[in-house]
Amino acid sequence: LGFWMEDCVHVDLQTGERTQGRAAIAADIREAFQTRPDERLLGQIDQVRFVKPDVASVRGQVSTNVPGQEPSLTDFSAILVLHNDKWMIYSIEESPSPPPTTSYDALRELAWLVGR
Repeated sequence: LGFWMEDCVHVDLQTGERTQGRAAIAADIREAFQTRPDERLLGQIDQVRFVKPDVASVRGQVSTNVPGQEPSLTDFSAILVLHNDKWMIYSIEESPSPPPTTSYDALRELAWLVGR
């Protein structure tokens, strides 16, 4: 968890829960993986925008996968700060991803698999 700033913040926009500080966030993560040791996270970055040369706004999605269950998708928005030549998470806000509106939308990411 060395990539989190000491005074970082995590906000769950669905529940309104706000966790402040690296130690508190580390405790939450440890508890989650102790409760669900088979859980796997897969992140995808969709957009990076540099606010300043040492501050970046990052948007993406995280898939939480537990064997035997449907994956849970979460959208995130993060602020990263370049600190001592290392990009560190200053804040992250997460909310559940909206479900696709059509089957086409749900399968669009797999379009590249279709032969020509």
